[in-house]
Amino acid sequence: MQPENIQCTLPAGNSEPDRASKRVMTVISCGASKREDLDEDQTVPAKDLYTSAAHGCKQKFALHSDGYYIASAKFGLVSANKELPWYDKTLKEMPDSEVAKWATDVAEDLRQVVEAYNYDAVIVIGGRDYVMPLKPLFHTIPADILTPWQTDEEVTGIGKGMKWCNTSSNWPSNVDRIKDIADIVSPKE
Repeated sequence: MQPENIQCTLPAGNSEPDRASKRVMTVISCGASKREDLDEDQTVPAKDLYTSAAHGCKQKFALHSDGYYIASAKFGLVSANKELPWYDKTLKEMPDSEVAKWATDVAEDLRQVVEAYNYDAVIVIGGRDYVMPLKPLFHTIPADILTPWQTDEEVTGIGKGMKWCNTSSNWPSNVDRIKDIADIVSPKE
């Protein structure tokens, strides 16, 4: 896999090890609601394929990171700008063995992207179906991993998660320390 970096400008920050000015990557889960206006052979950037309000909120958060990627049930880890066709696949519908393979592949791709672009932290935003299969593999990724929708008591349920994503004080570009975004569930060694 050749990782594709999506850059957002972050303000200059303090050089403390836990400052958010460190390189932060956000991975958001894909969504079941997708554009219906695509022809069979037509593609769009992944960030433009998903249409739910929840996806829009997650994307709004991700745009305030140094890197923005999507965990797709069909295509694995993809850059937000990668061209994708319409598809109909979710992890909920996949057998456990296929979900396990998906998680292994996504974790390996995450490791490669983190190493290639020197990310210090990865924020994974998505439902349990997408985060929990990855959790046992977080230790293989050389970055601090944050899963705010699973670990923050104030961000339980889709409504609270959407509110959290829309709150600018949570955005990586607006915090002083990475750990101010959410609990670090898997610290890099």
